[in-house]
Amino acid sequence: MKAGDRNSILIIEDSDKFRSTILQLLSDDYNVIGVNDASKGLASCESFKPDIILLDIMLPGNIDGFSFLRIIKKDKSLAHIPVIIISALASNDKITEGLKLGANDYLIKPFDLIQLDLKIKNQLSISSNLRENILIEQHIPFTINNDSRDVLKEFEMILEENILKDKSLSIKDFAKLLNISQSTLERLIKKGFGISPNKYILERKLEKADILLHSNKGISIKEVSFLFGFSSVSYFSRCYKKVYGRSPSSHA
Repeated sequence: MKAGDRNSILIIEDSDKFRSTILQLLSDDYNVIGVNDASKGLASCESFKPDIILLDIMLPGNIDGFSFLRIIKKDKSLAHIPVIIISALASNDKITEGLKLGANDYLIKPFDLIQLDLKIKNQLSISSNLRENILIEQHIPFTINNDSRDVLKEFEMILEENILKDKSLSIKDFAKLLNISQSTLERLIKKGFGISPNKYILERKLEKADILLHSNKGISIKEVSFLFGFSSVSYFSRCYKKVYGRSPSSHA
């Protein structure tokens, strides 16, 4: 098959060895590129125009795999692209979260590479038989106009870029950066995500904290809590338990 006739696959995976293995497996049948973080992945979506994305969850930088999913599923030009998560995170809540955010499938590392190839073929077959606008409607988790979706995508990007760098950013600060009123931003967030802005930001911090706690990298609960700007370990633990129904010490 000629290169121009082949489907394109984007691999977002920080392990050089694992990424190279998948690239080698798929390069005979597909146009494949691989990047090691989500920021490069977003840029590649615009330039490479992949037909399918293979996405790791634990990625370097401010944007993890779940955040990447949120961003592309709010972009009308990218939301239709099928995503298969490839991750070592094997807990049911992580699989459920990935699928809830719009991933089409979830493979737990290590997995059978032949199985991966079959899942790719299945997703591409489904995509080729559905109109793009149907796919977009299916994967956008809420209904808002295009202008609002652009604002929320920008908000999501700013949040990802600053969630660790500037823990003091307020909703007022976000509104200034987006050049809209605070009340408008609050209304759009509540309409788009179904919760208040402060609760949404808190849940994104807790999600990232949960990924770190699952990562088995020896990071203590105290380190994680202060990394995300919680005033104390006890406050972090209360917030975490309220969202996940268990103590963060359950990962220790």
